[in-house]
Amino acid sequence: MKKQISSRQLGIMVFIYMLVMNAEISIRIMTKLVKQDMWISFLISRTLGFLMLLLIIRIVKKLKDRTIFHVNVEIAGKYIGNFINLLFVGIFYFLAALIIYQYIDMIIINFMFSSSKLTLTILFIIVALYGVFQGVEALFRASEIVFVVILVTYIILFPTNPREIDLLNFLPIFNNEIQDLAKATLFDFSYSCIGLIFLLAFPTSVLSKDSNYEKNLIAGYLFAFILTGLVIFTQVYGIGPLLLAKYNFPILISTHGAIEVYFIERLGFISNFSEFWGSILLVALFLHLFFEGIENVFRVKKNIFIALALAASLAYVSVNTFPSSIDFNNFFTNQLVIYLPLIILIYPILLSLTLDIRALTKNTKKR
Repeated sequence: MKKQISSRQLGIMVFIYMLVMNAEISIRIMTKLVKQDMWISFLISRTLGFLMLLLIIRIVKKLKDRTIFHVNVEIAGKYIGNFINLLFVGIFYFLAALIIYQYIDMIIINFMFSSSKLTLTILFIIVALYGVFQGVEALFRASEIVFVVILVTYIILFPTNPREIDLLNFLPIFNNEIQDLAKATLFDFSYSCIGLIFLLAFPTSVLSKDSNYEKNLIAGYLFAFILTGLVIFTQVYGIGPLLLAKYNFPILISTHGAIEVYFIERLGFISNFSEFWGSILLVALFLHLFFEGIENVFRVKKNIFIALALAASLAYVSVNTFPSSIDFNNFFTNQLVIYLPLIILIYPILLSLTLDIRALTKNTKKR
């Protein structure tokens, strides 16, 4: 891979991932589980996520010029290492399918009510695959444009629409059991961090400028944290728990006014639309990593035939496997769906420990 990716672009991709996963998935599930108390889960999960990011940065620095696919084989051997690589290929495939499903659903609900979901999904996948064949450098250059689009949208949305915040809404309502609060926290942590594993596929040796590597990645994470927090605090505290609990618009309009309710209701829609472009980039990135994993395991480079098979399977999974919008929340509050990504996130911890032990053993032998 040529050294044409900057650490700034990598930080922007972290920003886009955190924002895209939060906008359509994490916030939606936390709202169902804990309603107004979602801010508690959000703050705890983001703190844990920040620690996970620091751990991944530490691992990447140790890997130097090696990627996650090479290290797995080096540590676990050819067969077990390639099996682990296939698991990561599956993770990248799942994340791509999940993002496609969510954002196509959003487009249909808000824009194209009578459009064919399959047709839009196929078009989405074609655009993403086009980005993959343009090369990873093109994806990261495009991320800077998407970053500007998202930033401008938020600048227009918030400073030009000042809202009155009811401080009483900051008080937790504690209508939720600790179990639900913990479940919401674990869900947000796992789904907002599992995709950060993509950083392990981009060692510092492939970066054109890596002097600010750590700072740029942390900046991307924290900036996404701030913007997501703005959405959460505006939705929850600008209007209170009624919006989250029942969407009882007659009562909301009588107590807050039609303009205020309209702003809150459209806030998610406007922010999600700007992040839609980021979702295409992310799908392209995960498909790039899918191809890279396949190449490392089976020694088969990406080609049009594999791309067509991948597009067909992604379209089928995105349209037919995931539940309908009505059942989506129930599906993602299932125990397995919550804890499976959490189990996968144990991998960076085990990898870090393994690298430390190997380094310690190597130093001991030299002495």
